[in-house]
Amino acid sequence: ELYPFLGHVVKGKARTCAILASKRKAEPMASERAKYTEEYRVEAADYAISTGRPVIEVAREIGVEPKTLGNWVGRRRRELADPGAEAAARAGDAELKAARRRIRELEAENEFLKKASAYFARGQGL
Repeated sequence: ELYPFLGHVVKGKARTCAILASKRKAEPMASERAKYTEEYRVEAADYAISTGRPVIEVAREIGVEPKTLGNWVGRRRRELADPGAEAAARAGDAELKAARRRIRELEAENEFLKKASAYFARGQGL
């Protein structure tokens, strides 16, 4: 016997499939993700911090995923603890990324030069 389940056809265990389907949350596709402005993130985090209520409660109230709001609150608390640290960390990350890119370029050049010197050394009979 065949049972339809989320657009697929499965054999047997219809009850298990129905239970799983009922517990499954509707997840938006990546292109449908909500995009929030930085200003909104800061205001939402400040609101959650100022009320003193649990993040999950505030998230439900303003219609944001609790994990998302939790991330915003954590970042905002770090900013409030040391305002320049967050900007410095971002600048440091960018500098580190650039340094790693440069290291990869230099390693590639070095590898090329090793091969070229080996090639020319064979041609010289050394």
